[in-house]
Parts: sequence; C-alpha cells; structure tokens
Amino acid sequence: MDSENLLKHISRNFHQGYPFAIYSLPSETNISGIFQSNNRQTHGDPWNENGFLMVPFHAGEPLFIPENESDRISMTLPEFNAKSSHIQPYDSKVEQSRHEALVASAIHEMENGPGLKIVLARSGEIDIRALDWELLITRLFGLYPNAFRYISYHPEHGLWCGATPEVLLKVRGEEFSTMSLAGTKIPNAMGEVQWTQKELEEQKIVTQFVTELLKDFTAEMDISEVNNHKAGKMVHLRTDFRGKFFSRQNIVRDAIHALHPTPAVCGLPRDMARDFILKNEHIEREFYTGYLGPIRARERIFDLFVNLRCMKIVGNKAKLYAGGGITQASVPTDEWQETQNKLSTMLQVIQPMLA
Repeated sequence: MDSENLLKHISRNFHQGYPFAIYSLPSETNISGIFQSNNRQTHGDPWNENGFLMVPFHAGEPLFIPENESDRISMTLPEFNAKSSHIQPYDSKVEQSRHEALVASAIHEMENGPGLKIVLARSGEIDIRALDWELLITRLFGLYPNAFRYISYHPEHGLWCGATPEVLLKVRGEEFSTMSLAGTKIPNAMGEVQWTQKELEEQKIVTQFVTELLKDFTAEMDISEVNNHKAGKMVHLRTDFRGKFFSRQNIVRDAIHALHPTPAVCGLPRDMARDFILKNEHIEREFYTGYLGPIRARERIFDLFVNLRCMKIVGNKAKLYAGGGITQASVPTDEWQETQNKLSTMLQVIQPMLA
C-alpha cells in the first residue's frame, strides 16, 4: 500500500469517528495500520483477542480496536532525511514554579515516610496550525526509528501519538522480554554521559522491583548489566530482562496487571506513590504513562510499550506530556529541566506545524 491510500484510510476513519491506529515497532521499516470499520465502542477484557490496545495510567476502561472488525494495512516507511535536533520548549515561570514546588513536596513526603521514589508528570499545551497528516506521519516515524511510534484515534479519547523508548512486555509464546528504564541525560559535546548517584540509585530501585515481581511468573530469567539506551537526543539507563513464563492460563495478562504501573512511571512503594500523584499532580495523565501496542493473543504475541514521549491533539492544540522520577536526592530545578528536555521529543515532531 502507498502513502496516498494510507492517508485515505486515516481521513475516512477520522472524519467518520471510527477508531484506528498506525504504528511501527522499534527499528521496523514498515508502518502497520488497523482501521475499525464501525464506531462501536469496544470495552471489557481484550486479552483473548487480536487487535490494538491502549490502557490509561490509572482509572478507566482499556480501549481496544478489534482486528475482526477492522481493515489491516501495511506500507513501507516514507523517506525522511532531516536530522533531529534539540528544541527547547517555551519557558513558563508560573509552570516552572508550580512544578518545582510539587517536586519539593514529594521530596518532603519521602523524607518523612517510606517513599523511595515518586514519578511526577506535567503537560504543556501548544497552538498548532491545521493538522497535516502526511507531515505528522513522516516526522514522527522518521525521527525516532529506535522507538515504538504510533498514531491512535478513538472517538472517546481523541488523537494520541508518540515515540516511546520503553518496553512494558514483549511476548512470543512462553518467551518474554522487558526492561527497566530510568535516568535521563543529554550527552555532552563529546557524546559522553556522566551519571549521578541519584540516577544510578533510581535505576537500581526500578530494576529490583521488576526482578522481584517477575519471579512469581517466570520459569527462568536472565538479567543484563546496566547499559546506556539512546532515545532521540536523550540517553537513559537500561536493564534488560529475558526469560520464559510458567505455562498457565492468563499468565501474560496477570503479569502485565502486576507490572503496571511500574516504578519508572509511578514510584515505590507503589501505593504510596500513586496516592501522592493522584492527590497532588496538577494534570490528568489519561493515557500518558499507561501502556499500548498490538496484541495477537490467540497466537500469544504481545508487543506492549509504556506510553512515554507522547501528545494528545485536539483541534488546533497539542498537549505534550513529560515526567521524571523524584528521590530524596532530587534537585527541583534539575527535575524541571529534565521535563523540558523530554517535551522536546514531540515538539520536534510538530515543529513545522507550530502556529
């Protein structure tokens, strides 16, 4: 299928209010698409079906585009020659002051309680000109080839798109892989990254959590050394997990429900961190820091990713999301700058459409 036909599918579904998703797995050279042929709202349990799944961070039903009610398409990625560059988001002293105060409050909470880490998020809204689908697709899928890239529309929750570096769970039969990801740096002029003790400790916390949790589901598991993971202009600390699940019914669903939300997007202890987020954060995350991806449950094939580096587009406004892990060693001004750096990922995508 060529790009013209892809754009026709998108335009038809978007204007008729029919759900759709297009996506590419990391390093994949094709765009896959699933276009629902009606506007039926599919809720409930999707774990025995094939289709495209989106689950929010906290409360709410998962959104699911079922394959058996949809057209499937595939096409080669369009050529893209532009190089990524760092784009600094617009500064807002009010927003900066608010976020730094929230970080300070989280630090105080952990100093006086059992908290080890609280992940805090913020959003920024930017005016854009009329949405250019071809430009959006070309830039989103071309700029970040090593990420899971997607554009998803559902009439209940609008248009979302993103390029996330973090695997929640990849499953092939009984074999699985996942990762723990924490810490964020932009390399210096020499391409080097110097990690602080705060970032190393944050990564250790996430890795320990995933290790202990997966023991209840795995027959065997290998854990890698910590390594650097490049995502656009940023670098993260990453540990890889590979292994085999026990052979029992619904184990993939149960493992995912246990993993989400991970300490990389929530914190530890998880209940404490989630309570703090829900009481104190200034935004509604919706699908940001939830998870999403294509599933073929009947064949036990799952490719699910944490929904990071994403935005929601409504009319002529793009709402961008970013967050960071807070520990007792955090510095509020540094945490603000980290979110600014992360917002630049989606800013890069929509730069030619900025009003």
